[in-house]
Amino acid sequence: MIHQNNNRSSEDILAELLTQLYTGAITEGELLQNVRKKVLRLSQSEYAKLTGVSRRTISAFEQNQVTPSLKAYIALFKPIGLQPGLLPRRTLEGVHPQAY
Repeated sequence: MIHQNNNRSSEDILAELLTQLYTGAITEGELLQNVRKKVLRLSQSEYAKLTGVSRRTISAFEQNQVTPSLKAYIALFKPIGLQPGLLPRRTLEGVHPQAY
């Protein structure tokens, strides 16, 4: 459900935002807000209808005020083509995939 945005492809925008997320430059809520506004061009109310998650929860998540349930989290990122997963822990030196 990703759309075009000016000269940059939606995939390019999403890849850039994911890089920012993985490096800690933005939060998951900020990622969602950027994709919702810049790529999908949807209001919180429209996105709430699309996902089945309340507008209030979307707003609070985008403002880093709540952590939604796993069910809501999955619903929030499904239209973007993302799903929750496990990543190795990060350290100041970088990512270390071995178990701790």
